[in-house]
Amino acid sequence: MSAKSRGAWTAFPHTGEPGWSGYATEQRLTKVFAGESAVRACPQERSRRLRQDHVFAPLPLR
Repeated sequence: MSAKSRGAWTAFPHTGEPGWSGYATEQRLTKVFAGESAVRACPQERSRRLRQDHVFAPLPLR
């Protein structure tokens, strides 16, 4: 799994292509690196929907 992930990340700056289609908010597909890596619907979709309208306060930088 590490080799697959590293290979995708190191190829991206060289080719401009990560090896799967770009992210689109209509589908929210993402590459999941697991035992059998695949492009799937966002695995945290339920969590994303819960916080989509939340306004996060700025973090203090001091």
